[in-house]
Order: sequence, then structure tokens, then C-alpha cells
Amino acid sequence: MQSAAYLATLLEILACPIDPASPLTPIRDSDGQVVALRSQNGEYPVVDNVPCMIPTLLAGTDRNLALWQEHQQQRWQDYQEGKRSFFSEGDEKAQYIGEIIAQTGGGLFLDVGCGVLPSPGYMAASGSGVNWIGIDPLLGDVVRRFPFVQAVGEYLPFRDHTFDAVLYASTIYHQVDPRRSLERPPGYQTAREALCLVRVRPDRQEIHRLENQANAWLALPLL
Repeated sequence: MQSAAYLATLLEILACPIDPASPLTPIRDSDGQVVALRSQNGEYPVVDNVPCMIPTLLAGTDRNLALWQEHQQQRWQDYQEGKRSFFSEGDEKAQYIGEIIAQTGGGLFLDVGCGVLPSPGYMAASGSGVNWIGIDPLLGDVVRRFPFVQAVGEYLPFRDHTFDAVLYASTIYHQVDPRRSLERPPGYQTAREALCLVRVRPDRQEIHRLENQANAWLALPLL
């Protein structure tokens, strides 16, 4: 179960994933535990102190949904089989990514597609100056070491200007609608900048800094 302290932190910054300007109202049970978050666009369950903020309309937004679901199933199978990736602690790429993130000056980072491990390797390597919040469509069966929300990049459930930076670590090609994930509605900006780890080929990955231009994140070479 996610800690009550992590949930309290999230309640300060969460917003409706469909309309970030729409406030959320916590729904509590007889013991005072938060069991759901309600907005004018719907109600989102809170399971073991994890807000589940994936809107149901996601299923009708893109014809690539079947491919997205296939990717999620493959990711879950990989995790269950213990396959290593740059998410794994001690991984050389994870260390490299974390060191780059440490050079950004720190702050509050959102990890879009953080996976189901207790903590991706690059989080530890990013240093004490970076605080993390993660989202992923896979709920997983382990307790994360950072505040976690079940959500997708296409519908970020956070208030305006919440984060100092957003990380897309090999995430974009897993998404149903990558363009929607990188674009923000008019007047809404999740963070001042973003970093994107792009898989160019199976044997080659590049790290980019995403700059906000015309209200859309554009990938520019970082190194």
C-alpha cells in the first residue's frame, strides 16, 4: 500500500485528467480513508492510496489502442520475468540518465512511464536535489519509493505549473497518442521543461531536452 503521506502530497497537486482546471473532491469512507476523487467529468478510484486517474474515454481516442495494449502486456511480462532495462538499479544507462538529470538544477520532476519497479535506477542516480513523482498505466504489485499515480501521459492529472521538469524515459513510442502527450491545452503548462529519452533504433537511444514552443514540447538534442 502506498503511504498516506505520499497520498497527501498527491492530493495537493492532482487535477482532473480531462480538464486540469476542474477541481477534485476527495470521497472518504467511514474510517476517513480517501477511496475516490470526484470531478465534474467523473469519479476516479483510489486503490491502496494510489489515485487511479486514467479516463475511460481513452479507449475511444485513437485507433492505435490495440497496439498500446499489446505494449503494456509485453512490458508487464518483461517485468515479471525479471528482464533488466535502464529502469533497473545499477544499470549503466540508468546511471548516465540520472547524472544528466542531476545537472538540470534539481526540483520536482514528473516521470511519465515510471514502470513497476520500486524505483527506476535513474532516480537514485539523479541525486538528493531531485524529488520525483511517477505515473504509469501499470499499477504493478510493488510499493514505489516515490509518490505514484496510475495515469497516462496523454491525460496528465496535475495542476498547472506543478513540476520543474517532466521526464519521458523511452515512453513516447509506448503511447496511444504521443502528440497529445507532448502538447498541452491552451494556458496549461505542466512544467518549465522536459527531458526525453528517445529510442531511435533497438541498439541506439538518444536523450533530448524538450523545449516549450507554441505550447508544444519539441525534442532538441541534449548531448
